[in-house]
Amino acid sequence: MNDELQTDRRALWKNRVLAAAVALAVFLTLGIVQFFWLRANVARLRYECDVELSNRAVSIRSEIDKIVLSSCIMKELILDHSGGLEFFDSIVPDIYMSVLKESGVHLRNIAAAPGGRVEKVYPLKGNEGFVGFNLLDISRAGNGDAVRACKTGRTILTNPFDLVQGGVGMGARTPVFIPDENGMKKFWGLATVTLDFKETYASFGLDSLSKQGYSYRLWYEDDSGSELELGASEKPVADPEVAMVETTGLKWRIGASPADGWIN
Repeated sequence: MNDELQTDRRALWKNRVLAAAVALAVFLTLGIVQFFWLRANVARLRYECDVELSNRAVSIRSEIDKIVLSSCIMKELILDHSGGLEFFDSIVPDIYMSVLKESGVHLRNIAAAPGGRVEKVYPLKGNEGFVGFNLLDISRAGNGDAVRACKTGRTILTNPFDLVQGGVGMGARTPVFIPDENGMKKFWGLATVTLDFKETYASFGLDSLSKQGYSYRLWYEDDSGSELELGASEKPVADPEVAMVETTGLKWRIGASPADGWIN
């Protein structure tokens, strides 16, 4: 009788151990399956985010290039008129309106600066203080990029800065070099376009990222390496994917992450 009881107990104990082992194996298997599922899901979310950011970076570059193109058109007009500005009052208003039509952005002004000093500006209203402004005076905000544009011979778009007319803007500085009688290129001055930063930023349409469930941030690094934020969603990004926005002298970064986190 006792032997049978002990045998039954051993069998019961073995069954319990077996059941526990099976339960543990199932638990571990489910844990492993969940781990790999979560990892695969995060990889998918990161890929989708990366694709979205790449598209946004292209869109931002496109919006900026539409606006900066007007500065290059000004340069060609100045060259076509051998440095004369007789065309300015009749043609520049049309350039201004074409930018508004293409991008929806009201330019703060379009200007011509022989020798670096602003001589003609459109529209004049609201920009009276810009006339006579020396773009090559490096003590003034945004002018360092104008000097750099002259040295490199390329159009450079400044990062946002406080405008002499008031408000915050960005300036496209296009150097103009006109051949002299010996065919040598001589510095004529600058063709410039000033953007209203608030309107330009709005044209990027970044708020739609929030509607897609993302937190986002747009920023750049200054010469000291400090990060300066240009705009961001209400909810901060966390461990974001990042894309570069690089055009016309600008080196911006846009980052995004799911507002609810990568693992929700």
